[in-house]
Amino acid sequence: MAFRQFLLTSAAISVVTVIPLSATAETMAKEEPARSVPDFDAAHGGWSYSGEFEAGWRSFIQRPPKSATPWVSPTNPTGGGDRNNRSKFEEYGRIAPGFYAEYLRMTLQTKDGTYWNELRADNIGNNNQRYIFDFSKAGEHYLTLGWDEIPHLYNTSALSIWNGVGTTTLTTPVAIPGNTLSIVAPATTTTAAQRAAVTNALAGKTNLIDVGIDRRKGSAAYRWTPDPNWDVKASYSHEQREGTQIAGFPIGGLAGTGLQQMQAPRPIDDTTQIGKLSGQYFGPTPWGGHYNVQVGGGFSLYDNSFNSFTVQNPFFDPANPRVFSPAARISLMPSNQAYNTGVTTGIDLPFKTRWNSTFQYTTMRQNEAFMPFTVNPNITTFLLPASSLNGEVNTALYNTTATTQWTPEFRTTTRYRYYDNDNQTPELLMPNYVVEDSSATGIAAGIPRRSLSMSYTKQNASGEMQWRPAKWVTFGSTFGWEQWDRSRRDANVTNEFIGKLTADFKVHDIATLRTSGQYSERRYDNYDGLAMARDTYYSATANNGTNLLMRKFDMANRNQTKANAFLDISGPAGSVFRDFVISPTAGLRFEDYPDDPLFFGLKKSNTWNAGIDITYSFTPGSSIQASYLYETYDRFQVGSGTLTNSATGLPNATPINAFGSNTLEKVQTILIASTLELIPGVLDFKLGYAISFSHEDWDYGPYNGYALLANAGGAVYRPFPTVSTNYQRLDASLKHTIDPSIVAKLGWTGEVYVKARYIWERNSVDNWQQDLMSPYLYLVDTTLARMIDMGATNPNYDAQYFQVSLNAKW
Repeated sequence: MAFRQFLLTSAAISVVTVIPLSATAETMAKEEPARSVPDFDAAHGGWSYSGEFEAGWRSFIQRPPKSATPWVSPTNPTGGGDRNNRSKFEEYGRIAPGFYAEYLRMTLQTKDGTYWNELRADNIGNNNQRYIFDFSKAGEHYLTLGWDEIPHLYNTSALSIWNGVGTTTLTTPVAIPGNTLSIVAPATTTTAAQRAAVTNALAGKTNLIDVGIDRRKGSAAYRWTPDPNWDVKASYSHEQREGTQIAGFPIGGLAGTGLQQMQAPRPIDDTTQIGKLSGQYFGPTPWGGHYNVQVGGGFSLYDNSFNSFTVQNPFFDPANPRVFSPAARISLMPSNQAYNTGVTTGIDLPFKTRWNSTFQYTTMRQNEAFMPFTVNPNITTFLLPASSLNGEVNTALYNTTATTQWTPEFRTTTRYRYYDNDNQTPELLMPNYVVEDSSATGIAAGIPRRSLSMSYTKQNASGEMQWRPAKWVTFGSTFGWEQWDRSRRDANVTNEFIGKLTADFKVHDIATLRTSGQYSERRYDNYDGLAMARDTYYSATANNGTNLLMRKFDMANRNQTKANAFLDISGPAGSVFRDFVISPTAGLRFEDYPDDPLFFGLKKSNTWNAGIDITYSFTPGSSIQASYLYETYDRFQVGSGTLTNSATGLPNATPINAFGSNTLEKVQTILIASTLELIPGVLDFKLGYAISFSHEDWDYGPYNGYALLANAGGAVYRPFPTVSTNYQRLDASLKHTIDPSIVAKLGWTGEVYVKARYIWERNSVDNWQQDLMSPYLYLVDTTLARMIDMGATNPNYDAQYFQVSLNAKW
């Protein structure tokens, strides 16, 4: 507007200057009257500005070191040492000392509210920064633009023997010929000479590296409402990921003398694009109601720059290259596409009924070229049955809901959902193939295998009733049904029937109680793992590695019970307890899998929780809050390594190594927070403390009278060490609001405050599964001479820091 006024003023000055020099009285008399120019500012009342920013300085009292190496090694045979490192502390964004810009908001809008613009920014200049810009013309145009950087740091202490990290070709200077580490039966451990050979080969050839992914996402969303009847929406996002993740892979299968198992940083470089477009029309019905119709569609495009990566095998052995391959190739996620379209409708029907329906169709494609079976030149390769997958999966969804308000007290809702996942990918038969770039397992000798195209149809139906006989009580009930109809799976059809009751009570303004209980039973019609195995392995005689006594938990018979209760109690108005609120809660979910005891798999999965939250506001600006939550997870499963003969459908022998395993985890969380207004409107103090600690016990023992493992006696059946996690955080801040008169003298027109903050945070995990993981793992388990790990799991840290920030609003 200022620029427009400048142009008008300049034009007026020019006219005034030129007229006396070039115009006569006669020409001036015939001059056309000046045309009026609409004044935007006058039409909308002018512009108003507002904003807010917060920036400060951070100083660490104790900052976690970037890396830690607490592992067992030849020079540190017991491990230990400082386990703290920065990876978990900065998992989703860098927390660095020095200057930081926490937040920025700038708003520009017309005084009549027609036009509105706002820019918001978080963590400015940091690796997790975010920017959002909104523009709108009230009732017509709405635009949002966004830019988001989302890091995910997995580890800063991964120990790597690889060159070329981040690329598709990983090489290593480590050379440990596999035959020199062969374990000959009946021995089960490596020799001192073999362990020394690994130690010498690794010495001086490991480096600490960071493992993580950086995501950068740009997005745009637009909405257009030209009149009250139309609503058009469009959105698009583009996300790119770059970095590394840990990939574990074996070479040589599971044969005792051939297994080589390693971890390596797999490269990440992919892009995902998502677009959506929809238009909706609202209109009146002839009987006084309303209806709406929405038509839309979208796409999702995933492009992976890498389809695989290769890793040089440090255990390559020229004397036996068919088993100890010179390299391994690991496939990565293929590029793929998905497109969908859909129609959503809603209409008001007579008898106070609202009916809504949705139909959506999606088609997904993936047709990346197949890679050869192996990169090992010492193994005869086999012709692939096709050059590419030609993958095609089509889904159809229909969802409908009808709600009727029969009386002011009584309402019913019926729902039905149909989802069909139709996998049209061709099934390929592979007469021969190579596994893990090695011939050690003998699979390449002629056992055929077929890829299966699994499809399913899922249907849900339910009826719900809600009755409110009085203002203080509401009852509800629901009966539902869910069916899965699968192809190419162990169970063909499962049906689950669900019943649910709810009851809510309100006692004046003092207490509110909400309760619910649900019970369901799922049963399969036929569970035929033998047919599944024969379809996959294409053999009626092979011992194909399948245990037909195992029941998969998503298809097994199941009884499920759920219950929840929430009570909110506050003091009655006018009493000394009017600002006191107490809210106890409780919930449970019990799942029982009641198959025959001879069947293996998950037998139970139970969880329950109970907690309480208490808040007391003793002055208008001061309060204290405390909460406690106890959670328990209890699971029991049965397993066995017994194989099944595909010809008979029976186990090869009576299971002699069946075991039962019970996992019991208890989690307790305590939160305490207080806000104190020390000087009203001037000085505020906040204090928060949180602690969450858990213990997981995992036992392991014989099941149902089966004999113990023959080669280990009873020693194998003993509990695992307890896994413990302890997280604590203390956050204290003092906020001083500067006197408005001082702010005004400084030329500022808004609120300004200074905040000092102290944060202490600690995460401590004791986990036998990861504490000693390292490239020197063979020193812990001497049967794993040909295993190289990266020790890339270390969630421990201890941090203390202090920061001062300035916040200004205008």
